[in-house]
Order: sequence, then C-alpha cells, then structure tokens
Amino acid sequence: MTNTVLGPKLSAQRSGEWTGLRGFLRRRQFLVYKHLQLGLLFFALGEVLFFAFVVGAALFLPPAAHVWTEAADSRGAIDAATQLLQLHSSFWPAAGLALIAITLHSIFATHRVAGPIYRFRRLVRAMEQGVFPKPGTLRKGDYLQGEMDAFNAMLEANRSRILELREAREQLRSALTRLESSEPGLEDPELRRRIEDVAREGKRVDDAAAAFVIES
Repeated sequence: MTNTVLGPKLSAQRSGEWTGLRGFLRRRQFLVYKHLQLGLLFFALGEVLFFAFVVGAALFLPPAAHVWTEAADSRGAIDAATQLLQLHSSFWPAAGLALIAITLHSIFATHRVAGPIYRFRRLVRAMEQGVFPKPGTLRKGDYLQGEMDAFNAMLEANRSRILELREAREQLRSALTRLESSEPGLEDPELRRRIEDVAREGKRVDDAAAAFVIES
C-alpha cells in the first residue's frame, strides 16, 4: 500500500526536477559571445590534446618498442603486448572522460567571462549612439565585477557632468535674457554683437549636451 502511494509521488517529483533542469538549460544561453568562447575553448582543448599526446607517447612507446624489437614469440614481447593492451583499455576511456569534463568546464568558465564582455559591449554601443545607459549589472558568479563597478563609476561621473552642463547652460540663458531686457546700453552695436556671440556659443554647448539621452 505504501509503495503504491509513494510510487506516483516519487515519479512526479523526478519529472518535476527534470522539467526544471530542462527549463534552466533552455533559458541559459551558454554561448553568448561565440567568437571569444569558442576561441578559448579550442585553445584549451589544443593544450589538453597536446598533453594527452605527450603522456600517451611516454606510456605507449616503451612497450611498443619491445613488441617491435623482440621476437614475436618471446616472453618479453608477450609481456609488452599485454601491457600495451592494458594501457589502451584504461588510458583512452580516462582521456575521453577528461576531455569531455574539460570541455564542459571550459564552456561554463568562459561563460562567466563572455557574459560580462557582452554587457560591456552593449553599454559602449549605447554610448556611441549618444545614450548614457543605466549602470550595468552582472550575474552572481560572473568575472569582471570590479571592472563593471569602475565602468559604472565612469558612467555616473559623466552623467553628473552632463547634468551640470545643462544646468549651467540654463543659467547662462536666463542671465542673457535678463541682460537684454534690463540694460538700455545694449543699443551699442559692439556690445550687442558680443552678447550674441556668447548666446551663439551657449547654444552650441546646449546642443552638444542635448545630444546625449540619459536613461533614468
């Protein structure tokens, strides 16, 4: 009776766990910056294969040399052939499993680097288009956390400068308006020309500051 009741519950629990894992893997895009990640992955696999080649040569060449140099029916050749077969049966499965493990680990490790770089690129592209984006965020466990903090500090500093520039431009515009409406001496052509020059340069500053869109 107990097994009859627990069976469907355990089956439903396992089904829910697998469903959650499949959903997690679907939501998680591990190759977010393929050029960088695949380049690092192939570099790591190349080093692993080179290491496996060197270790394999050190393990397989001595018994293989005995097989090649001694008589086929000699005791030494038989022992060397047996050792060679044992090495084949144990080395290649271990090397294959290690290669698979290193491949998976490399994908996960490069994901923690490529994800932040991808976010940096998006922020920089936004600034190239005249948009001061909101501070960037990284996922828990990502690398380059300190670099993102420094980048956000730079964004905030430039955002403050743009806002101060806009405020100074507004004050300059108000001062020029008050000056033009209150000073009778502005009938002087030279003085009016200078005021117009200041207003023109102020408008250039205003246009430059207005070209940036600040995300709130």
